[in-house]
Amino acid sequence: MDRLAVFGLFTWQYLLMVYVAGLGVIQLAAVRSGRRHLWVFPHRRLSALLGLALVGVGVASFFLEPLWTTGPWGPLGVGRATWATLETARNVNDLNGGLAGYWQALYFSVAFLAAAFTARAAGRLHR
Repeated sequence: MDRLAVFGLFTWQYLLMVYVAGLGVIQLAAVRSGRRHLWVFPHRRLSALLGLALVGVGVASFFLEPLWTTGPWGPLGVGRATWATLETARNVNDLNGGLAGYWQALYFSVAFLAAAFTARAAGRLHR
């Protein structure tokens, strides 16, 4: 598998996971603290449920995606993971196409800031 294709695959999956889970964490923290200007929905319970769902879906989709996506985690280096190999599916060295630590930190920051701006924009809509 092409090194750039693996890099792009991990990059977009990681960005999406951090954005979705980050928006969920922001919703849970905003509901807990009462900061209504960050709620996606104008109701406390609905925003809390959305936060829980976003955290669960974001993390689960990232770690379960190798079950239905072809990538470098198959038995021969390319293919789909199985339940038996799922625990090592995302354990790809950055030299072999995984995310390097400094890129991971940058992507985490960018995706979480995007989630914060989304929460703020949604909060402005219903106020």
